[in-house]
Amino acid sequence: MPESSTQELRALLFGAPPYERSGAPEPDLLADLAPVLPQELVEQALNTIAGIGFMPEPDRWRTLAALLTRAHEAGNDELAARMLTRLPQVVSHLPSALLTPFFEAVRAFHARDDYRGEIYRAIALTALAQRLPEAAIQKALVAEALALARLPGWDDIQQEAFMYFVTNLNVLLGEEEKQTLLAAARKMKDAAFRASSLAALLSNFNAPAQTGIVQEALQASRAVAWAPRRLEALTELRLRLPQPLQSEIHAEAKAQGSEADYLRALAEITRRSGLALPQEVQAQSLPNADTLRDYVELADCLSEEQCAAALEASATLWESEQQRILSKLIPHLPPRLFTVALTRIKNLQAVEPVRAQLLMQTANYLPETLLGEAVAQARQFENLWWRLRTLAVLQSRLDISSPARLPATEQAQLPAEINAVASERLRELFVQLSQAEQRALIEEMISAIWDHYGGAQPTAAPPSEPAPTQSDAGEPPAPSLPPTQWETTPPPQAPSSPPKRSYKNGGGTRSAPASPRPTRSAKRSRGVPRADDEEMAPPPSRGTSDDRSPEKDKPTVNTGFASAEKAGTPLSPNAPLVQGQFYYFWFEVSKKRIAGAIDVAPTALPTEFLPKEARLKVALFAFEGEIEITSGADIGEIQLRPDGMAPVVRPAARPDKLQDSALLERRLFFPVKMPNKSGTFRLRCNIYCEQVLVQSHLVQVEVGSRVRRIMRSAGKRPALQTQADYTLSKSLHADYLSEVPTHRLSLMLNDDGKGTHGFRVLAAEGAQEFKSDASFEGQKLQGMIANARKAMSKAAWGKFEPWQKGDLYRYEGTREENLKRLRDDMIMMAAQGYRFYVEIRKRLAGDAQTPEEIDQRVKALEELMRKPGFVQIASKESAEHVVPVAMLYDYKFDSNLPLEKYTLCPDFLTALQASQNLLDMKCFQGDCASRGKLDVICPSGFWGYRHNIGLPVSIGKSEAPAAMKLTYEGTQSMSVAVSTDQAFKLRKKHVEKLQALRQGLGWSYAETRDDALQMMKEKPGHVIYFYCHGGMHPVWNVPYLLVGDPQNTQGITRDNFEAYDIKWDKIKPLVFLNGCHTTALSPEQTLNLVSGFIEDAHAAGVIGTEITIFEPLACAFGEECLEHFFNGVPIGEAVRRARLKLLQEGNPLGLVYIPFVLASLTLVKAG
Repeated sequence: MPESSTQELRALLFGAPPYERSGAPEPDLLADLAPVLPQELVEQALNTIAGIGFMPEPDRWRTLAALLTRAHEAGNDELAARMLTRLPQVVSHLPSALLTPFFEAVRAFHARDDYRGEIYRAIALTALAQRLPEAAIQKALVAEALALARLPGWDDIQQEAFMYFVTNLNVLLGEEEKQTLLAAARKMKDAAFRASSLAALLSNFNAPAQTGIVQEALQASRAVAWAPRRLEALTELRLRLPQPLQSEIHAEAKAQGSEADYLRALAEITRRSGLALPQEVQAQSLPNADTLRDYVELADCLSEEQCAAALEASATLWESEQQRILSKLIPHLPPRLFTVALTRIKNLQAVEPVRAQLLMQTANYLPETLLGEAVAQARQFENLWWRLRTLAVLQSRLDISSPARLPATEQAQLPAEINAVASERLRELFVQLSQAEQRALIEEMISAIWDHYGGAQPTAAPPSEPAPTQSDAGEPPAPSLPPTQWETTPPPQAPSSPPKRSYKNGGGTRSAPASPRPTRSAKRSRGVPRADDEEMAPPPSRGTSDDRSPEKDKPTVNTGFASAEKAGTPLSPNAPLVQGQFYYFWFEVSKKRIAGAIDVAPTALPTEFLPKEARLKVALFAFEGEIEITSGADIGEIQLRPDGMAPVVRPAARPDKLQDSALLERRLFFPVKMPNKSGTFRLRCNIYCEQVLVQSHLVQVEVGSRVRRIMRSAGKRPALQTQADYTLSKSLHADYLSEVPTHRLSLMLNDDGKGTHGFRVLAAEGAQEFKSDASFEGQKLQGMIANARKAMSKAAWGKFEPWQKGDLYRYEGTREENLKRLRDDMIMMAAQGYRFYVEIRKRLAGDAQTPEEIDQRVKALEELMRKPGFVQIASKESAEHVVPVAMLYDYKFDSNLPLEKYTLCPDFLTALQASQNLLDMKCFQGDCASRGKLDVICPSGFWGYRHNIGLPVSIGKSEAPAAMKLTYEGTQSMSVAVSTDQAFKLRKKHVEKLQALRQGLGWSYAETRDDALQMMKEKPGHVIYFYCHGGMHPVWNVPYLLVGDPQNTQGITRDNFEAYDIKWDKIKPLVFLNGCHTTALSPEQTLNLVSGFIEDAHAAGVIGTEITIFEPLACAFGEECLEHFFNGVPIGEAVRRARLKLLQEGNPLGLVYIPFVLASLTLVKAG
């Protein structure tokens, strides 16, 4: 337990023992501390809660209300006014005592410096007025409307603000007032604004005058161009008419859209004008899975029967959507339905924090008789914090409602510890700190909250934008809620049956969920269609960028974006996307360049051959803090046909407003959301065949305000573009892809350009699928890589430092001598491998919050990776880091025990003593009996001993695809280039063994640089083998190979391939770099040379090493590996067998070899 009050407070806030939990500190803890928060920190706390990206709505509004209360107590109503104009949704959660002072503060607030600021001020004032029935408040709204009406020339912003004021008037106007307002309404340019304002003024006129105004309003409503807005205008007019006149336009209004459109119109009308519409809503049908999301926006208007139907329909939704629906319904449920709500919460398979938050929200509304059931649920929580925290909320309810007290026996069972986590205790501990300590603690909390919950950076006030001119914007922009810095990403719509438990970006079998519907801020309430609906892509024309297909009439990959409302119409590549808005990223294979496609270099799909069918997975990955993707709607599949086309066989999402349903048969749609800030942001689109990454496309998007979109759309420079930066094949040719064997896992590592590096993982076996992202700071990643290589170095020559002349090889002794060293070296290597693996796996948990959820995600991956299989680690030619994947150790292991406490796996030791083939052991087939024993190390825990690993490098600009297999006619062949350094004592014997690997092996041999270059050009074998020195030029930092006499020769560098016209088109050889006693040459530096062999000379792949190697190791590994490869064993398996053969001799250093090649590459006879 904490020893001091400060430690106790930090444990409570930051999740230290005994209150461990993921995600601490939770943002709503600021609500608990708000009453005692230092005045100077209130604004920072407000901006944090307003700005973070992920927070349940009830908690957000409750926390903002608490902080605004503190701002008022501190005499800072101006701050409150600024926040209310930014987030007027919080008004409904404010204490009644604050409404009047905040109304006066907002009224005095000048928002003209911010574009649309006057509109947001009007929204805040009218939201406050809806809760203030006093006549003085209504008079103030009249004064605001009149002030705008009397302006000599009012702009679009002022007209929209006028509409908000007029539609919220609930007072009879004087003659002059109503005539002034009517005249102003008639002059409004926007038809929808005009219709709403005229309808709102009707009640102030007598019947004869009303007839003319109704006709004007009806005419204006019918003139609205966009159907959903026209529906809203007609509906509002009907609702404001006297009852006998309503039926005349009811049918016309309903004909403008679907039931869902009508519900959205009602929600917008009641939000904007405060009209009470329970009778209208209750006259509609019962909610179902398709309409539920629209009904809950009108939750306060639902009948008991509709609430019951909504609860029933919510059971078919994804869990995150169930949480959102329940949060909306709970405050408005009739008493008898809380039993159902509690059952729904109990049966949620969500993590404990989600259920705890729902229970705490429910506590405020539960009937007295159900509090005991809620307490019983809370007692079942395993996490101490959430159990006590929920019980504390329930206890406070019991304290203030005497009829609701539990029986004495049950009351006594409530744990006494709940007072330790109650809000009062947090405040009691906080006030004991000095002012400096309070400030430091809150600033640390806020920093941690931003780290955990993301979003835009906090600002003191919303950014201002330049107002568009009439010529820029055309008609006035649509009104909406003020631009907040957060959005809650809506989850996919419900499948036809309840889904199985799944995890974000992976785990479990996936179905094709419907796409998410944009939340209110992403849809329009009034105004003309916005820029991202109107500015669609122009048709391609000759000489434009849309006519850049590399081969006419060949199927090509096309990608682009579409708006949420018009998913079937691509957006222009030249116009930025709007910050905070939802879009669809789309993917389609087409024989013609699609207008609006944003690919810089379209990928041709040649159809010269009659190919076998290949099934491709298309997966999206996000960059941290950039474009958001939607869990469950981030993977789709296409099937390549013999004609090169690729119909969709597994949709990622189904846009609910797609007019052309046939598009779903050929185009994949992925719902995405732009960040709530301007700039250039990215996502990654990967194409897999049998879990092998074939292509990776970097998508870059310019994001800005609506004004920026309008002004930028006329430019010629693309704002949206996709470019392939990892490619095994530029042609997604079914015949080529059909040769890809099934891989268990693909991992791509790429630099995000901002100092961090992303891991993009896709793993699958049968129906089981895992997809996730992880990110590392570059410095941390390099540190872990360096530690792994230090362990290898220590095992090889006894020092952590790089090899220097004079350092001796430690495994040159007998088998018995090597076995004595093996234990200690295995322990050291396992410790570094396990630490590296733990760092990766906890990041691959994605958005998992609790230890339980993280453990489930990790177990899903570990189960997939338990058995041996092919693994691809995709490497770019410009990669900054090469991860020593063979060193990853994934058996649980205590890395800090005294050395004498560790033992090697007894089954492994038995196999060594019996000289058993390790490949046949259960351990190396994924069934080690020692797995999970913290003091036992089994070599099968290393990925390099259990999996067939390949690190294929991108072919870059080369048009030749990476080789999936090597074929030979007649005999296999090998080309060997060696160093004649006298220190290579084993060279002659080693060369003889290589030549004897296969009877009749074709053979070419070179002992000089010139001969080696000529041999590579004229007589390349299926394997080109370098047994020589290598290094890095000390001045130019260029890697080289040194063939021949090291004292009298020059190096071979990448540019020599071009100079000597070395391009392997008939035979694409495997290059083996067995460079002994090579100094100062890391794998990252070697990549320049490796990429030259692959991209420039068209090699199938390259075998290299992590660290300096010695002659005995080079000879033993090279001979064993190539013997298997020439016998038809895939190269990844051949490398693994060579590692195990060395291990069988007591040598762990087979793990230092890196195969920059597809692990499945095989040498086979043609035909």
